[in-house]
Amino acid sequence: MNLYRERFAHYGHGTPEQAIVGLGGTRSSRSARRTRIRTYRPYFEGSPIYGQSYKLEDYRDGTPMSVAAPRR
Repeated sequence: MNLYRERFAHYGHGTPEQAIVGLGGTRSSRSARRTRIRTYRPYFEGSPIYGQSYKLEDYRDGTPMSVAAPRR
């Protein structure tokens, strides 16, 4: 985040403290793993992330993304 804030200021958008930094994500809760993946797949694979769509398992296995059950 510090680099983002430094570049924000460098390019004249304001002070580093004025830079708004956020993180987005999606959430899908289902109890059975197979159901979670089957339910979430059309939303994930139909969304062009970073300009393209990825296979759910490939993206999940290569990133911090998780499709997990809620803790009870």
